[in-house]
Amino acid sequence: MVVLAGGMLAASTTPASATVPATVSVSPSAGPVGSVVRISVSGPSGESSGCTGVTFARSAGGGTALAPGTENGVVGRFVVPSFFGAPGPGQFTAVTPGSYVFRVTCGSMATGGLVTSSAAFTVTTSALPPSRFVGMATMPTGKGYWLAQVGGGVFSYGDAPFYGSLPGDGVVSTAPITGIAATPDGKGYWLVSADGGVFSFGDARFCGSLPGDGVVPHAPIVGITADPAGGYWLVGADGGVFAFGPARFYGSAPGRGGPVGDAPFVDLGATSDGGAYYEAAATGWSVGYGNIANANTNEPFGIPFPGVPSPSTSQLAGPLTSLITGIAVTPSGEGVWLVGADGGVFSVGAPAGNHSAPPPFFGSLPSVGVVPSAPIVGMAAAPGDTGYWLVGADGGVFAFGSAGFYGSAGGSGLRWQD
Repeated sequence: MVVLAGGMLAASTTPASATVPATVSVSPSAGPVGSVVRISVSGPSGESSGCTGVTFARSAGGGTALAPGTENGVVGRFVVPSFFGAPGPGQFTAVTPGSYVFRVTCGSMATGGLVTSSAAFTVTTSALPPSRFVGMATMPTGKGYWLAQVGGGVFSYGDAPFYGSLPGDGVVSTAPITGIAATPDGKGYWLVSADGGVFSFGDARFCGSLPGDGVVPHAPIVGITADPAGGYWLVGADGGVFAFGPARFYGSAPGRGGPVGDAPFVDLGATSDGGAYYEAAATGWSVGYGNIANANTNEPFGIPFPGVPSPSTSQLAGPLTSLITGIAVTPSGEGVWLVGADGGVFSVGAPAGNHSAPPPFFGSLPSVGVVPSAPIVGMAAAPGDTGYWLVGADGGVFAFGSAGFYGSAGGSGLRWQD
């Protein structure tokens, strides 16, 4: 093992005389959970190629989290995860302060073997600040939205009324807030916490929660979406789905064998009629359940890992260079948009027959040359398949297509229309 400038480590699984390993660098080399780092891979010309996705692991071994596939010289953005592991009871491990490494394995053109390189990274804290934003919900009019924070704070914009927040009510959640969903009439909203707790505001009906039912999820709850009949679904990082109230259970990823590799699921979206929902994994795979595009299916679809989707099923805003963090289902229910931490947007058709046509692509942050000041953590669709919003961890809001920009919470913002 060779120690390079800046604390970067390089290790080769082949003899030093056979080939020079590619190197992976990470900047910055330390930061908290939820921070964004830039990863670049480089190697001598003709020596290394076919690099796999970057993995994040403890220095002493145990647990990995996948970053997007990459090639030599490609720079990717990676959000330091709060947990990693494989689905199942007790198998998700929290990322705690300490020493970690980013690794990448490349094929050696010189020897036909594999060369692994790594860069050291220090996690400074595992606690996300209460002011960090985690998601957004929109008014049915399309003329307003709410933003939610880790600590349960809620901010309203446009014609979205403010119905309350956890700090405003003097409530301290036992676990971080991870998502928000609005009622179908826009007169209320729910917040969900990582342990499956649900908090109702306005006319949002409380239909139950995991702690209230005595259920401890196998993995943190990462999102909530509303059922038009008045209930809601929760989704865990292992792809488990929990239905409450009139919301129907159509299936979940653990029943299909779990997420792709070690990549956690990150969000859930439902069709406007409540007849189906879609799960999205960090690597871009989506799984739909229920009556999807008039065909009952639970076929996985989306962006293959590593690599890029077929042009016949997706419209790309450049390569997949950061983990997927959110999903929005088109109002028609025949496709989804996925968003990455860097604001890249991917348009994917639903898995009906030979796949339906992907929904329209209205733009992305990379396509307009914008680098967000904080990772993008979620998205929402505008009415009528005509646009979408992105929201960043700093409360920045970015509007595309017909989606209106009504303000942001002190972060960056953008109104973009072709």
